[in-house]
Formats: sequence, structure tokens, C-alpha cells
Amino acid sequence: MTDTCVAGERVDTLVQALQQIKLKKAPNGMTKVSGRLESPLADPFFRALMRVQAELLLQDADRLGSENWEDRTHEQRAADAFVALALRVGEAIDP
Repeated sequence: MTDTCVAGERVDTLVQALQQIKLKKAPNGMTKVSGRLESPLADPFFRALMRVQAELLLQDADRLGSENWEDRTHEQRAADAFVALALRVGEAIDP
């Protein structure tokens, strides 16, 4: 067990949640994310994911009107947040 946190949640809990998520290539070249998380894992995982989404939303707001502004949909931001969270968890367990 570790006290290390990522996006406000314990990294060991987030690792357990990520281990239950399956990735599958979709016919359109995208990747489909699926899995079923019970409350002890789902709650902290989705809180962390929402925090990362909020960070990305604030970054998008700060970039609005600038040359590097990116008009992301909610779905794109959610996907970006998932990847960012997974990368942060990976960095936390293997610095």
C-alpha cells in the first residue's frame, strides 16, 4: 500500500481500477474503453478522472482565443483525461 496520490486519489486504488479496464480497437480505428468497476474502485477512479477533465477544461478556457486553442468536444476531453490519468498513474508507480 502506498500513500501516493494522483488527482487526489490513492495510486494503488487507481492501479486496481485501471487493471479492470479493457481496451479494444474499434472498426473506425478508435479505441473502445470498457469495464465494470464496483463502487470501492469506481468512485475514486471517476473522481480522479473528473478532476483531470476539469484541469483540461480550465486549460482549454485559458487558451480560448489564442493560436493554440483547441476546440475539443466533451467526449474528446474525456478521452484525453483518461489517457492523462493513466499516464500520471504510470509515472507515480514508476518514477
